[in-house]
Parts: sequence; C-alpha cells; structure tokens
Amino acid sequence: MRSLIVGAVVLAGALAIFACSGGGGSTGSTSSPVEQGQVTSTGGSNVSATISAATLGDDCGAASKPSGGFAAGDCNPEAKGGCGSICRASNVQIAFNASEGSGAAKIEILKVALVSAKDGSEVTELKPSAPQAWSTDGYKSWDQTITPKSELKASYTLSSPSWSTLDSAYQNYSAKFRLHVTVSIDGTTVVLQSQELSREPQAVT
Repeated sequence: MRSLIVGAVVLAGALAIFACSGGGGSTGSTSSPVEQGQVTSTGGSNVSATISAATLGDDCGAASKPSGGFAAGDCNPEAKGGCGSICRASNVQIAFNASEGSGAAKIEILKVALVSAKDGSEVTELKPSAPQAWSTDGYKSWDQTITPKSELKASYTLSSPSWSTLDSAYQNYSAKFRLHVTVSIDGTTVVLQSQELSREPQAVT
C-alpha cells in the first residue's frame, strides 16, 4: 500500500511539471528561447509573439531606412547607371496577435542577441530602434502597444554587427546565426528565437 501511495505522488508531480512546461511556446516569463511566446496581459488578453523575418546586414549610417528597402538616399535603382552598391541594414520583424481583453498591452524589446546557430553561444548584441507597424500603406511609426482582438506586424531596425571585429569564422557570408529577442509584454518577458540566417551581401545594381 505504501509503495502505491509513493508512486501516485511521483506521478502527480510529473504531471504537474509537464503541465507547467507546456509545448513549443511560452506562456510566461522565461529565459529559454522559443519560436512563439504567449503572455497574458494585464488587461486579460492572450498576446502571442513570433519572429516572422530577420535580416543581418551592415551599418548603413544615415542612408539606412527603418522600414528596409533601398538605403541609398534619393537614388532611383531604375535610373541609368543604377545605384552602385546598395547597403542592407539589419532588421527584425515580429508578428503579434492579441485576443479579447480590457486594454492595450505594452510591448518593449529588451535585448537582441546574435547567437551562433551551431552551439547557441552569444556572438554580439544588436540594438533595436525605430519601431514601426504595418498599415495599409506601408510601415508607419508605432507606439509599441497592441489593442485587444488585433493582429500586428512590427518592424525594428537593428544595429549591425561589427563584422571585422568578430571571430573569422563569423565573418564568412555562409556562417549561420539566430536572433534571440527578449520581448516584454506588460512586464512579462519571453525570449523569441528566429530561424537560421546569414549575413546579407551588399546588392549591386
């Protein structure tokens, strides 16, 4: 009888651990990277977040544009002679989805880490800026909130790695990386993981 009771306690504990660990996503503050994070906002909305796209480029300086695209000022790539080399800035795009609730949720990017796809070690940290959200006529400046019962596609310009100072293994255009993006949703944090990506070569037109 005593062995049966002990076995029942162990089984109950295992089931509790399984229930808290969830599946492929996160439902609360976590430091382990996941492909999709889900948080309950202070207004009661279930807010999910997923990295939908990411680009690793170069420091384009004043020529960079927050919403991506050509970063060559007023140059027209279709004009005679083209634009020469087109600098591609680093960028990350995150899809948010909020269920019904009583108020908007506040979004904040706390950290963007560039990690090795091979072993998960952090290579360098990238700084996010220029938050934008997609609207019917393109990306527009965004106050980093999401209202209940809505979907939102956000875009952040990222500082680019100082490629020349990194280990030579990371300077190759074929090197594989991931982004680990720490997102705060009403104060609850999740770490989102991107798909594998490589440094984008400069386009020449």
